[in-house]
Amino acid sequence: MKLILTYFYSFFFSNSRTKSTSKTDERINLVGEILNGIKIIKMYCWEMPFKKLITKLRGREIRYEAYLHSISAINSLFENDLPCFITYLSVAIFTNYMNLPLKPSFLVYAMGFYTKACTMLGYYLSRTITMSMGALVSLKRFEVSF
Repeated sequence: MKLILTYFYSFFFSNSRTKSTSKTDERINLVGEILNGIKIIKMYCWEMPFKKLITKLRGREIRYEAYLHSISAINSLFENDLPCFITYLSVAIFTNYMNLPLKPSFLVYAMGFYTKACTMLGYYLSRTITMSMGALVSLKRFEVSF
């Protein structure tokens, strides 16, 4: 289930990262145009309107980046805390279903096994999927710019 959530999260994150980079590109292009026409801007005293425009674009960009970071924080909650809760729940259901007493030795063994499996399969695989989608976004940006 975690991998399915990570898969959908990575698509959402890549789409959001694409939008974020387009906002950054828009601001950088505007700054480039301003720097190319700085003599005309100085001549007509247009510094303040252009400063306000750049500040507005940067504010939108920062708000969108904050949104992306909050989504990433929620994803890390699912990566770290939810699997532990599911493990406790599944061990409790298993011992109840098998009519076994819930002994600390069984719980420690189950948690140790799950921690190793979760670290290998859950954490690293989900991070790989997320980072791969981010790399694809970056590669698409390079293809467009060159």
